[in-house]
Amino acid sequence: MSATTTNIPEEEWAIHDDVIRMREWGTLRTYYSLYSDHADPIIGTAPSCQIRVQDQTRRVSRQHAQIQRGDGRWVVLNRSKNGLYRDGAKLDKFILTPGSSWGSAAP
Repeated sequence: MSATTTNIPEEEWAIHDDVIRMREWGTLRTYYSLYSDHADPIIGTAPSCQIRVQDQTRRVSRQHAQIQRGDGRWVVLNRSKNGLYRDGAKLDKFILTPGSSWGSAAP
């Protein structure tokens, strides 16, 4: 019988699939599908953003984050002064992993 390891590094959980969908938390509403041949989309409230979000709390910046594909992984980069949070931690960039929760404000 082999031992179970629960502290697997983030890189091993990274999303390598060609397509991912981002969904509004708590709903089935899909905002965007990403494909590796897309330009690096910007997320924000500005009309020029490829992924435009509506934010009544005014916590999302006009150009809040950017998603890039590098080394076969999807990476989210902060482009705002308000910050970017993943699973409650403020980060400037992170690798997308299955089931992670991320947004523009601290929980």
